[in-house]
Amino acid sequence: SVQIATSRPRAANCLLKTRVHVPVGVDAFVCWLLAACMVAPPLPRAQKPAKYVEFGAFRFMHVPLKKKSLDDAARVNFTWRCEEAEACFPKPGAVVQDRRLRLLKSLLTAAEVQAVLARARVLEFSQDTDSVDRLPAYECIVMESGKFVPEVGLESVLSDAVYGRLLPYIRWRYNCPSAVVCQALLRRYRPQERRALPTHFDVQAFVTAVVGLNAGEFEGGLYVQVEPHVSSQAFVALTEGSAAVHQYDLQHGVRVFGGVRYSLVFWVKDTIKSCLEDASPWYQERAELGDADAQLNLAGCLEQGLAGHSRDPALARGWYRKAAEAGQTQAQVALARLLRRGRGDLPTDQLGALHWWRRAAAGGEAAGQRQLAHELLACGWASEREEEGERWLREAAEQDDRIACRELAKWLAASDASGASGAS
Repeated sequence: SVQIATSRPRAANCLLKTRVHVPVGVDAFVCWLLAACMVAPPLPRAQKPAKYVEFGAFRFMHVPLKKKSLDDAARVNFTWRCEEAEACFPKPGAVVQDRRLRLLKSLLTAAEVQAVLARARVLEFSQDTDSVDRLPAYECIVMESGKFVPEVGLESVLSDAVYGRLLPYIRWRYNCPSAVVCQALLRRYRPQERRALPTHFDVQAFVTAVVGLNAGEFEGGLYVQVEPHVSSQAFVALTEGSAAVHQYDLQHGVRVFGGVRYSLVFWVKDTIKSCLEDASPWYQERAELGDADAQLNLAGCLEQGLAGHSRDPALARGWYRKAAEAGQTQAQVALARLLRRGRGDLPTDQLGALHWWRRAAAGGEAAGQRQLAHELLACGWASEREEEGERWLREAAEQDDRIACRELAKWLAASDASGASGAS
């Protein structure tokens, strides 16, 4: 048990607007620390978000297939008849005016779902670090480098779904005849392991497909965040065997309030060459056409030397700027960071950094709010700046930014300690 101090009046009187349930008697300092560590108890039922993605009507689609005839002497055209619904969201940039999420009914049959679930319940799940939040991933690799992993034992179960449904659909829907499933994995969310995956882009994937496996056994699940602020988050209602399909430009995450969730995730590359070389060549063309999300991801690859790109901070900063000017708030944060620190031969620009952090913060981007708060609070000589800094830090923390939660807890504790010292 933890004994809670009661000598922090500003913290104790802090109005918490997070979606973290705070037990009676726990003050704000401890609450923000709990939020930062993501160990707070789940929300009571009445407080859980009930917002779900609203899809259009389902439509029957006839996906072209190529199958061998009975005598194996010729190839005959067939189609897979599937049901698809679509949701569209606003997107910064000039070429593609929206981000799209598609819901595909019955990608896996009921028998396939049960077979995958039965195997998932006995498989060993890796605790290697997740690339999104650097916490244990609790995942099991099913396919790697375009091939099934024999030890997992799911090739016979999933071959028809992958090669006879998913790949033909993606090649047809996204006009990419050479697309391949590069990697597939099972993910598990359960108490004392992992309960959430922060909002992120699947930068490495041309297309992502997430298949529901056990919808009735947990609360919460996959969500998309279609604007910078967390208030735009909406859950995706995935029944067993259905798939949520999207490209690299749709932010998403996972939040599980109760129960145990299993999911099957497919990451698709545009070619087998891209898969084997871990490259993402599609960003260059789309960035040049004005896709701000592609510009952001291309800049990230150039800054870090990833996905087949050589490290080039100057070129990265140029693409960040293009995306930032188009209204991509994550690019605004990244550009401000480069301007603040400089990199290699690049000069620093403190006023430029502050400008872009303000733009991102005003646009609802939690990282921008946190970074702006850090700059304002670091000054330490103007009460007006401290008040503004605390306000932005609180706004970031209320968006579940873990670093902001931790920094706000420290700031409140230090402020209350300073106030108590002054009073004595």
